[in-house]
Amino acid sequence: MKNLVRRSLPPLFLVAASCLSPFSVTAAEPDETPMARRAETVESEIRAALESYQRAFNDSDAARVASFWSEKAVFMSPEGRGAAVGRNAIESEFKLLFQEQRIKKLSLEPDAIELVSSSVAIESGVAEIEFSDGEAATSHYQTVWIQVGDRWLIDRLSDEISNERLDRKQRLSPLGFLLGTWQQTDDGFSMNYAASQVEGDSFIRVTYRIAGDQSPEFSGTQMIAWDEAEKRFRSWSFDSDGNVAQGVWTESAGDWSIKSNVTTADGEKGSNLIVIHPIDGGYEWRKTNQVVDGEKLPDEPMLVVRPILVTSKQQD
Repeated sequence: MKNLVRRSLPPLFLVAASCLSPFSVTAAEPDETPMARRAETVESEIRAALESYQRAFNDSDAARVASFWSEKAVFMSPEGRGAAVGRNAIESEFKLLFQEQRIKKLSLEPDAIELVSSSVAIESGVAEIEFSDGEAATSHYQTVWIQVGDRWLIDRLSDEISNERLDRKQRLSPLGFLLGTWQQTDDGFSMNYAASQVEGDSFIRVTYRIAGDQSPEFSGTQMIAWDEAEKRFRSWSFDSDGNVAQGVWTESAGDWSIKSNVTTADGEKGSNLIVIHPIDGGYEWRKTNQVVDGEKLPDEPMLVVRPILVTSKQQD
């Protein structure tokens, strides 16, 4: 096995991982029961299904991947969207996964397969995945296959270890409305905005650039993270003028308030309050209560931001 960073693998990847390597079933001895001899046939049939599943997954073909699930299969989304029930819902979940294009390599170390009845088999093993950002995940898993007609289909799967990477991503999900890219041009000014999850989904990084016909370009970066000790979001902001701010996020009735302490490039101390109100397709942003070196500054006008998520495929 390659020396990978070991993390638990989200259930979505377990089925896919099980497609990348064949498993073995002890060959039947001449005096074994008919059920034992049946295991040889099951091995061959499921193994063929796994190979086809692998090709579908590596082709990022959600429809083909979903065709290997049973009609009434239940799949728990690793993205925190709850249970996907049925083949159509499962196909939608895989479409979202493939759009993200975060998987670099998938592999499997199967341990065993048990034929529990003539039409039900249980596969177990250790699955590993390498992500495109260099991280890796691993998990012990168990997949239930059922025979429907002349095909073996995935009906259930389970993961014994929670996924640290997924936990981080889900922790940031309340701020998902920030994610995407946005551009606005008005009265000789232009603003470019981008927000994405970075560093193994541990942070949200927001970048912006403002340019005007009669003024110098101004840009900045903000990093947002969950503080487990304080049980709240925190942010660190830096701009091209040399100002630095640290903020504490508080949610109330769906709105977010960010109270920040600011240090200017000249060493002056200040503070401000930013209020973010999520709306359909974006959010409203307002900066108020600005104070620098004891002097109160005017409030800034409200800004409406409408980020658009762009997948890697769309960028290509």
